[in-house]
Amino acid sequence: MDSFPPPHSTDTARAVYDIVVHTPRTNCSSAVVGEFPQPDLPISLGKDVVVDRLNEQLANKLFVALESPGVRPPNAHRIREYWQLYSFVRKVGGFSDRMTGSWDGDGVLRTCLALSRLVHPTTQAFRFSARVVALPDGSIEWIHPGIVGGHGSVAFVSTVENRDWLTNQEFGLVAGLLARFDSKKWPRRLVRSLWYHEYASLTYELDVRWVVMTTGLEALIHTDRRNSGAQFRERVVQLAAIIGITCSKEEVALAYDQRSQLAHGQHFVYTSGGVPGAAKTELSEEVIRSYRRMEEILRACLLKAASEDQFARIFADDDSIRLKLPI
Repeated sequence: MDSFPPPHSTDTARAVYDIVVHTPRTNCSSAVVGEFPQPDLPISLGKDVVVDRLNEQLANKLFVALESPGVRPPNAHRIREYWQLYSFVRKVGGFSDRMTGSWDGDGVLRTCLALSRLVHPTTQAFRFSARVVALPDGSIEWIHPGIVGGHGSVAFVSTVENRDWLTNQEFGLVAGLLARFDSKKWPRRLVRSLWYHEYASLTYELDVRWVVMTTGLEALIHTDRRNSGAQFRERVVQLAAIIGITCSKEEVALAYDQRSQLAHGQHFVYTSGGVPGAAKTELSEEVIRSYRRMEEILRACLLKAASEDQFARIFADDDSIRLKLPI
């Protein structure tokens, strides 16, 4: 159903919504859709956030307002290569002054997306994000862009599975995480680690993504200046065991060694922008799998910490980490 925006009470001149549209990038087989059904909408996530589908008129207006003009002549036929699967919608009030506030000023929508990536990673990002003002009859008065360009406008997944949506059950988990999440009460290590995970998810170049994602794990387990490699190898394996992921020390060592080579500029695995002489190094499938495993472990650790206070307390301070994750 295309139910948004709904007509609203005439006791306010306008209703103001912040929106993030999900435009999936992959097509899945009918078998995947059958195993993981696309969500029945609308779904309430709490904190005034609803997952819904914009009506076709609003979606088209938003796409036209926010998409890059490109190089086509004004009258050229435009073939849109994306479509709306669902949108995160948050009513932020009814304002007489249409310029009051800014898109996602308190970060709730960005937190929603960051938490949703812990449950299941998708390519949803902020390219098609906007503040929308609707009149009482549901018609749209104006659209103001959110984060529509630069870092944060596009997200990427490294998983082999190409399912680019969350199911109803998974959105239920997101609602529970959002209700519990309070960055002011979380150990600082977890807050920093979540930031690194989200930043890496919005990064395409593996040279950068590998280092940032590994830093997200180091934010959780690094306690001492010496023996950084040993801390990583020993504690990541222990964390994996706690969260139920099978991982060997050799696999962790392989991922950390590749991270070190990239962090110290020893070679490229991806180059863009036509850098002269920047030939890339072909990585083996074994090395690529080691990266995916590190990302899987980080995501699972953050999800468990966001769900279980007892697990989150492991990261309260250095002494707690040394006690729970000895080397």
